[in-house]
Amino acid sequence: NYATQFIHNKMICTAAFTLLALNVEAQKKPLDLTVFDEWQSIGKKELSNNGAWVAYQVNAQASDNNLNFFDLRTNQALVFNRGEQSVFTSDSKFALFKIRPFYSDLKLVRIKKKKENEIAKDSIGILNLTTKQVEKLPQIKSFKVPEKGGSFLAYLLEKEEPKKAKADSTKVVQSKSTKNSTKDKKDIPLELVVRNLLSGQKKSFKNVLNYEFSENGNQLIFSTKQEKKDSLDQTKYGVYLLNTKTFIEKQLVDTIGDFKQFAFDEHSN
Repeated sequence: NYATQFIHNKMICTAAFTLLALNVEAQKKPLDLTVFDEWQSIGKKELSNNGAWVAYQVNAQASDNNLNFFDLRTNQALVFNRGEQSVFTSDSKFALFKIRPFYSDLKLVRIKKKKENEIAKDSIGILNLTTKQVEKLPQIKSFKVPEKGGSFLAYLLEKEEPKKAKADSTKVVQSKSTKNSTKDKKDIPLELVVRNLLSGQKKSFKNVLNYEFSENGNQLIFSTKQEKKDSLDQTKYGVYLLNTKTFIEKQLVDTIGDFKQFAFDEHSN
């Protein structure tokens, strides 16, 4: 298709210029293993439904990736450092993408010189394809948009890490089992935010585990769960269905449990 052909041609041109530059540079400096760190490759690519925008990811070997958006009508390019996993809304009015932490920070985590909670969490970027303005939201666990449902967005917010108290040298710290403290983070309920990007309307829900849009975007289903046992907690947990046109929710299941892998029928009105 047009998007693939465009990116293919761009890669050929880039490769040609790169080879020319390498031939000239080769007379000054021989190639060594450090060159591999500078090599780039094209990753995920996508075309908006109206055919006006192409998004493609440029992956680096040992540095931050770049996410590129190209307006096929004006030949304008927008580049976002550390951008990944782009998706266009079905009405081609917005693009969403994940913003990863710096490569250097992730490397320090891998070699255990930093802990994961000591670096920035993932963020998301919301690109308005009409105004070219970008809104960035920090501390995002995950996000979803409906496959064929306008400009709706839902995302889970990361739980803020508690600030560490200053160490007291007079106290003796007793070792404890960390099995409970290292509970699988996938089981921790978080705050869900649902937004209509066109109207600006939004609503949030506490203690959400799983969520899913219907294909047409008219409905959003999500499950809630108590974070920790509390006999005084009167909150109703279970499964809820949100009408994205009215932003009114109703409870489908009034039972505490683990609910996942939601699916809608083809109508889901």
